[in-house]
Amino acid sequence: MRFSRSLVVLAVVTVIGFAGCGIHSNGSAPEGARLVPPEPGAGALSGQGSIDTEDLTQQLLSPKVPIPKEFNLVQVQNLNLNQDQTEEQVMVLKSRDNPDAPISIGVVDLDPARNQYVLSWTHPTLATNARTFSVTAEDIIGDHQLSIVCVGTNDKGDQTMDVFRKSREPVGENLRYTEIFHSEIRGTIQIQRHDRSQAYKLGQQTGSSFPIVTTTQDPSSKRIGDLLQTTYSWDPARKGYFETMVEKLPGKQIEDQRLSDLFASNADAFDTFLSGPWYRVSASTGGGESQGSLASAPGGTEGSRQGFTILFFDPASREVSFYAGDVMEIYDWENSYRTLYNSLVISAYNQLVQYIKAQISIAVASLDEIVLYSPDEWAGTYMRLTGSMQDSLVHHDQPPYHPPALSGEYVSDSGARLTFEKDRFSLDNGKGAQSGGYEIFRFGQPVIELRFINSSGIVTDTRTYGLDLQEDKSPTRIVRTLKLTPGMLGIQGFAPNGASAIRYVQTEELKQPQ
Repeated sequence: MRFSRSLVVLAVVTVIGFAGCGIHSNGSAPEGARLVPPEPGAGALSGQGSIDTEDLTQQLLSPKVPIPKEFNLVQVQNLNLNQDQTEEQVMVLKSRDNPDAPISIGVVDLDPARNQYVLSWTHPTLATNARTFSVTAEDIIGDHQLSIVCVGTNDKGDQTMDVFRKSREPVGENLRYTEIFHSEIRGTIQIQRHDRSQAYKLGQQTGSSFPIVTTTQDPSSKRIGDLLQTTYSWDPARKGYFETMVEKLPGKQIEDQRLSDLFASNADAFDTFLSGPWYRVSASTGGGESQGSLASAPGGTEGSRQGFTILFFDPASREVSFYAGDVMEIYDWENSYRTLYNSLVISAYNQLVQYIKAQISIAVASLDEIVLYSPDEWAGTYMRLTGSMQDSLVHHDQPPYHPPALSGEYVSDSGARLTFEKDRFSLDNGKGAQSGGYEIFRFGQPVIELRFINSSGIVTDTRTYGLDLQEDKSPTRIVRTLKLTPGMLGIQGFAPNGASAIRYVQTEELKQPQ
């Protein structure tokens, strides 16, 4: 993660779905399932001793079973698919011998009878491009069961989506899945999520299912802005998603030649168009006029700035950043691909947790307005941040910032031990060790952000501190004092939250000449 700009920004980016429709037959369990014993203490960090933070991510990414000989491993995720006491794994697999073959996914489950992990189920998807492929688990039906949602592209550049639902296997059997939706389409598709009842959230009732909506250009029209929208709904009787509505969406006449040129161009032109900062004026993605307000735009009241959101595209550094209040994240921009005439999807990886993959879906509404459809928590209408607005937020005259290099163990006045190694840290307060990644940057003043990561690779806590490092050197030793002041990031920079600063000390004994 590199904070090379004054506008640094966050969001843990989740995946939006693209697709079409259809039902596949059940995938089958592989013959001669390979078994390995579960790792001791899997699912929780050790409460004693220090953690080798450098190897933590690799440990989390290690498959629990050998890879079938006909496949290469693309990625692996630890997920609790059936909400039991142990985590399962979802593996993304690519044919070793045929690069044009479909991407397959496999589920690794713990067999309780033998206390062994087993590759219990595999199934091909419609996607072929590993660089654009992502997989998530989500309850889209509303029955409190997680479905596996796979999104990607095929060899034609069409969007693909496969959704798998857990089969009702006999007691004692390992996890298996049935495909309930699949499609490949020249366009986009969205899982239309909506708020569910409080009873659903408490686990007392089932919830309504989420429809899936595909959007393509209308083949019966010559205008590129005319679209065809198809809705697919969950049918419990047929146990799948089926078409329930088709609607024509007439587009507006594109009068600006610059927009016409953009819409007729490739992904690189879209990347250049998006370059720079954008601010959110509305959480709505429904189109129409932007419903901006003083409170949501630069120059709004100070109290409103806690909800101020900035999105920053940097094609040169290949980074996409999000920022809101005290939350920020930067993603490596892997590639972009066109979908509809006015739309782009960006595949990106979290810089801190590299196996968290994001697909950022954007539609251009005008020369100064875009609509972000995913991730959900950052969705909305964004306006371009003009130069005059940027001047009120960014300090251009600051010299380049060179963060201090932290290494080794620091001990607080209470005995807590904070250890730094490369871009990782571990914190042991005597009650157990926690670990994660950290970044030092300047945002008004030097700031350090500690991102705590659990054994599943999930960011569980983020702590932001003002950083002050003093070094006192004598002929025999160097004493480094690290003062961390708790606070948060706002539009004007770092602001302490009133909590007491924490002092850590490191003493380095110097070798004396003989």
